[in-house]
Amino acid sequence: MVLTRRTFAAFALFRPLIYVPLDHERFDELHCSARNGETLCIEFDAAAFQEKTSGSVECRFKTLQARLFVDRLAPRIA
Repeated sequence: MVLTRRTFAAFALFRPLIYVPLDHERFDELHCSARNGETLCIEFDAAAFQEKTSGSVECRFKTLQARLFVDRLAPRIA
């Protein structure tokens, strides 16, 4: 996962799962939470980012910094 001043991105096996500029109009569609203090969970509706898709997407990332990511992302989403 990468959080810069402009972008939030998360990758799996070198492929982007999430890549959203922080000022993107739909950035607030991301719902972030820290589970058990070691898992960052990002949930969103697939259609919010790709019109021809449907369903819910839930990505879980094991990291000791889960709470830090939520704390940094939450003010940008709210």
